[in-house]
Amino acid sequence: MTGSISHIYGADRYLIATGNWNNPAVWAASSGGTGGAGFPVAGDNVFIERGFTITVNIPNAQCSSLQLGGTTIASSPGTLTFAASGSPSLEVLGNIQLGASGNTTRVGTITFVSGSTLLASSITLGNPAASRGVITMTAGATLNTGSFIVNTTTTPSTWTPSTGTVNITATNTLPSSLVTSFFQFKYKFGYNYFGFSVNNKWSTSSQ
Repeated sequence: MTGSISHIYGADRYLIATGNWNNPAVWAASSGGTGGAGFPVAGDNVFIERGFTITVNIPNAQCSSLQLGGTTIASSPGTLTFAASGSPSLEVLGNIQLGASGNTTRVGTITFVSGSTLLASSITLGNPAASRGVITMTAGATLNTGSFIVNTTTTPSTWTPSTGTVNITATNTLPSSLVTSFFQFKYKFGYNYFGFSVNNKWSTSSQ
């Protein structure tokens, strides 16, 4: 057999510098570790921390779980964003956690760009009584998720709507103090809501 395989089974991947998703040099196997561990693939647990930003720049990025905001140092925010071209897409097979425990500066942020897509089994916005989460939609972006959990944090989390599309496939409660409007909102099965509006398109499905 020729060539090399960075890892076969699910592994932990920590961002150690701001950069692109498919750049192996910005990923380490431990927090603050040595780069070159290989970029995340399906099955890997991803941690974005220490003030760094990861940019999804490929159309088929995957991981098992995603933590935005770290716990290894006092101030450890983490940001996920997308490239401006190339139809960047990230699929998270498990949960996306925005905000880490223990410190209010461990903020988790997602910033969409036009043409970007994020898919997740669930999203948890904010860490209870600790760091907040920030999500900024934009024109032409798509967010697909099952559960959308909003925790009470010391500083309230932020949802900034725009002309993007949000697809939710599980029963969720969305507080009006956070989620005030969508541009396009689609849901399956059940939902609970308090005071948000849909500016362009509202659709439902029971299948």
